[in-house]
Amino acid sequence: MGYSIYRVKVMMSAIVIISFLQGCANETGGYLSAEESQESMMSAAFDAEEEMAMDHADDAGERTNEPQTEEGIQSVPARWAANTRIVDMPVLDFADDERLVMHAYFGLFIYNLSTGEIEDSLDLQTLGEYDDSACEISVSQNADTIWIRTEASGSLYEYDRQEKKLAVIEDLTDKIIFNSFVPTKNISQEELTVKPYYCSERSVLFADGSYGTLTVGNGKITDISYISGDMEWILFGGESSEMPELVRQDDYFYTQFAEKGAKSASDMLETCCMMIDLGEYAGLCELSGNEEYLEEIQKEWQVLELAASGKEVEKTEDRGCYIIYINASDTSSGSGLQKGENEKYIYLKRDRDGWYLDGILHDALPPEDWWK
Repeated sequence: MGYSIYRVKVMMSAIVIISFLQGCANETGGYLSAEESQESMMSAAFDAEEEMAMDHADDAGERTNEPQTEEGIQSVPARWAANTRIVDMPVLDFADDERLVMHAYFGLFIYNLSTGEIEDSLDLQTLGEYDDSACEISVSQNADTIWIRTEASGSLYEYDRQEKKLAVIEDLTDKIIFNSFVPTKNISQEELTVKPYYCSERSVLFADGSYGTLTVGNGKITDISYISGDMEWILFGGESSEMPELVRQDDYFYTQFAEKGAKSASDMLETCCMMIDLGEYAGLCELSGNEEYLEEIQKEWQVLELAASGKEVEKTEDRGCYIIYINASDTSSGSGLQKGENEKYIYLKRDRDGWYLDGILHDALPPEDWWK
């Protein structure tokens, strides 16, 4: 019977989530030290190929590749909520003195730096693209035209911002594309006002030698900023959100954590603690193959401050039991959590797809026949 301790300390930061999904755990299964975490997070932010997306099918209509007509394909604006979580580093696609273009799994956005408003956006999922890392964006020199190459559909779309129309084209031959980018990691600390691992992978280099880059704060969309020189723009103010706050994130958000946790029992333990720390009861349901999602419990968890850590009780090749210590700021009657320290158990099983939760939070050790 082993007692390897796994302590999970989660800051509400997009970079922590990115690093977690990229496997920034050390060899013992615990989290890295602060110094090691920063180095790993920097590497993850620049080198990772995130596999993130969000599915807003109920809000933006069916996600199908629409047939092209003589009038072109009608564009669909992106929709987002003030509590939409950042789960990958946004990509900077264009910037000049007047506007910038960026995209992430929640859409493509054109932001007017003069008015301080999002003046245009695209829901990339209407093009069948659910993985923004597989979506290649190119922008014209004046940002009037945007080209979107999707891996999912294998198509190249041209978006005319004046007409608000999309058209399928063959290639980018003879197109003049904006390309004034430099890798953010190559910018010296004296020239970059924030740490590079909190920034987009690439920055724009301007003629005067200054830079423009995207940065992230905590784990929500409202903390994405654009910095150029000594100016900073908050791109997604909560008052301009397109949807009311989400009770739960999109299924694809949770699926990414389930895939991470399925790799090993220790990964699943860490994933469970991460979901608890984020107040995501829905995430625990996704990690379990047999637990019904209850919205009332999700709402209870959203207003709580939760912190979790755990240790192994017993583990076999395809079973595992862990004790979870949960500190709650208040009571959650639906999930049986009391204010203060709680001791719960999680049961893990493994099948051909990997590890998963058997149920959610248990009050006692599993019975003997559970191990058979």
